[in-house]
Amino acid sequence: QGLRPHKPKACGRPWIKYSVSRSVSERLYEVWAERGHLDSFTFDEEVMNAESARGVLSGGGSGLVLYSIQTAARNLESIRAAVDTWAADLRPGQLQVIGMEEPKRPRFDDGITWQKSTCPDSHSGGACKDFTALAAAWDKGADWVVLLGSDNYAVARNIEAALAQRSSATAQVLGIKGCGDCQAGGLCGGGGQIFSRAALERMLSDGRENYMNESLAEAFRCGMWGDVSNCRVAFAHGVSVLDLPGLHGWHLNAQQLQDAVLSTYPLPLTFHYLTAAEIRKLHALIAQHGERYFRTATDSTKDSLVSWYQQRDEYVLEESQRRQSFKL
Repeated sequence: QGLRPHKPKACGRPWIKYSVSRSVSERLYEVWAERGHLDSFTFDEEVMNAESARGVLSGGGSGLVLYSIQTAARNLESIRAAVDTWAADLRPGQLQVIGMEEPKRPRFDDGITWQKSTCPDSHSGGACKDFTALAAAWDKGADWVVLLGSDNYAVARNIEAALAQRSSATAQVLGIKGCGDCQAGGLCGGGGQIFSRAALERMLSDGRENYMNESLAEAFRCGMWGDVSNCRVAFAHGVSVLDLPGLHGWHLNAQQLQDAVLSTYPLPLTFHYLTAAEIRKLHALIAQHGERYFRTATDSTKDSLVSWYQQRDEYVLEESQRRQSFKL
């Protein structure tokens, strides 16, 4: 049986907004509602229309998109892999690394911002690194900030195409909904968390110090889960939290990975639970099929989107159960 919404009693307990058994068409209706495409909405005609599906994740400029990797010095090999692969074509100033200072060896190209921070290199430090990263993005005037871990792979071209269809002047957090006690619907950060400029402006409206204090207080209430703390602070400041299909917070088997890489909608945006070697291997696979992303969507669009939501539901359930049993 599918999970049903329930009122959360404690921050550390799972709160699943969506029922696992809920129809995909209902969810797609909400996805399209967020984008204002409801004039002639039907599941078969509007959502599955190739041009319409493509239009959700393609388009013009997205402004300054800042990618922020929260990490520790022990993950240097994965940072090197990220810089050599998916982050290689980012413009100077588009990548920041929170949790370690720039290493003397190996040398990295200029244009990367390094910030050691005073946050612990443990689960308890995750929320601290998140709000340090968001405050830094706010200072830099970023239009969007994408929070990642060192075990993520990001398809920057697709992410920026997706963000080009949204306004950074709208206060919104894009991610995978469902984890934790948060009235905005919960947030699972494994596939990345994306904050608009307007979201940062609202969350930091009382200044950097007050924002960090608020985030830390929420983190203590939530078992130090940074994503849930971010969700709670966002909700307190009137910021919407929305699903973004194409983010993958869960581990993918070989077939699922191949299907995700070849998907035309949702386009692949992020992947998770990757070693440095797997980041390099995935980069080679994506480079091999890269041009496919921008071809016209096919009849497989429906199946790909349904599959993403099914995998998402399974992930939220498993992740919520894992967090419920997690001990600090």
